[in-house]
Amino acid sequence: MRDGQSRSLPRVDHVVALPALDDARRAIGVGAVTELVRSALAEARRMTREGARCATADEIADRVTTLARDRVVQRTRRVINATGVVLHTNLGRAPLAKAAVEGLSETAGGYVSLEVEMATGRRGGRGVFAERALAELSGAEAALVVNNNAAAVLLALTSLASGRAVIVSRGELVEIGGGFRVPDVLRRSGARLVEVGTTNKTRESDYARALDAERDAAVVLRVHPGNFRQVGFVERPSLGALAGLAQERGVALVEDIGGGLLVELGVPGLEREPTVRSSVEAGADLVCFSTDKALGGPQGGVIVGRADLVDRLRSDPLARALRLGRLPLVALEATLPHILRGELDAVPGIDRIRYTSPHPKDMREDVVRAHVELRAVCEHIHLPLQSGSSRILRAMRRTYDRERYLDRVALIREHVPDVALTTDIIVGFPGETEEDFEQTLEVVEQVGYDGAFTFIFSPRRGTEAASVTEALVAHEVKVERLERLVAVVQRRAHERAQRFVGRTMEVLVEGVSRTDAARMRGRTRHNKVVNFSGLAVPGELALVDISAATSQTLVGEERIAARLLVEA
Repeated sequence: MRDGQSRSLPRVDHVVALPALDDARRAIGVGAVTELVRSALAEARRMTREGARCATADEIADRVTTLARDRVVQRTRRVINATGVVLHTNLGRAPLAKAAVEGLSETAGGYVSLEVEMATGRRGGRGVFAERALAELSGAEAALVVNNNAAAVLLALTSLASGRAVIVSRGELVEIGGGFRVPDVLRRSGARLVEVGTTNKTRESDYARALDAERDAAVVLRVHPGNFRQVGFVERPSLGALAGLAQERGVALVEDIGGGLLVELGVPGLEREPTVRSSVEAGADLVCFSTDKALGGPQGGVIVGRADLVDRLRSDPLARALRLGRLPLVALEATLPHILRGELDAVPGIDRIRYTSPHPKDMREDVVRAHVELRAVCEHIHLPLQSGSSRILRAMRRTYDRERYLDRVALIREHVPDVALTTDIIVGFPGETEEDFEQTLEVVEQVGYDGAFTFIFSPRRGTEAASVTEALVAHEVKVERLERLVAVVQRRAHERAQRFVGRTMEVLVEGVSRTDAARMRGRTRHNKVVNFSGLAVPGELALVDISAATSQTLVGEERIAARLLVEA
């Protein structure tokens, strides 16, 4: 009886053709609807054998409509983000800029110059513009784009450390979302995980002992805790300290910073988020990050750093499997010019953009004008000098000389007279004579920097300078020159700082003063540290009357009356 009822069920083709399934056929296609009808009929047949009545064709169609609707709902669609989390992974992270959306609209339906040199018609490289822009924005020698940040880390570890040891702090063995964890990615690369330290405390000495014990170590991996914080009884070495240790032991330092912050935004909440450039400047050999978080682009991953290592990754067969697709690449290349041109000025809530450490050749007139035309761009530029001797700059393989550098300084001060200039200077480069060093002192006197990072030259493994054995400068001479240089830098910085005394400065409050717990600490638009008394809290912009200045810090009092008037 029940088997006879099962045979009374409608045929598959009869149900598929019903008008009630017109919308389902249009939405998911005839083939998919046919599979759903077969599934619904199988379910009805089972229920009939268990004693239920035989389903009609219309009832089967209703069931198929529900199943089809469930499939359609699973499609990615536009939603409203009311979670309070701006960069929400489950909601696609950063919305694309208008230019990126327009770029996709213009190119998605046709052919694009993905790997073609337009001038010659020959095959060219993929993502050349994006990689050059990312290298410029990060201050790195080279860049490589892949399809996400996990892929960037996987490629770096596979190319540099497959079959060898990778040193990681236990406090950085984090889960990166979707159940994937750093140890999983590391093992998939073929590398061997060596954990050091404890969950809350890892010291430089822990890394050093591991490197002593693991003779085949290839990489020290540093992972930024982007989605959590450890506070209290915690310790981790600075990135600069790890860079020095890695260089000394001849291993690569790879940092995964995740967020991909390319410019200092001055946005409350992002004060502790490292910029890509700061990691490069601290000495990381490779830095990996996402393009769809703080960068504001499509899903993608980036590796920036030493040119020799980036080239090694680029030639790895895995790089092709992980390369960025054409549509994300179009969107990324449409997004980056906004950052290059400083057009974040128009974004609500971004009060400060700091363009730091550009190569002197990149300090073009349009870039300088941005410091005048764009409200959010701060009056501070870090312009590396390295040496005031054109002869030494040539030996360093710099693409500028003393005269070109001073021309850039003159251009900057012509457009931004009140600019704060800081720099990097190296003493004791192989072959540096007393005359060369005196030329450096002359430039420091002439420019009058607001501050400088000064270094004694030490050879870096793998560089041309590391192989130089002649004309080396004695260590005691390097130390003596550094002392003379620092004295001149501090004197000129002190002189420059006096122009702020008596002025009212806008200060972005960072926290409690490190020297006086009764005062607050913040930074001006000139990147000068200010210790002041007042009511302002971290993340606020305060107006501070400057009463004193040293070479490194300013001292003042917040304008309380102005604050009370605004609050009233």
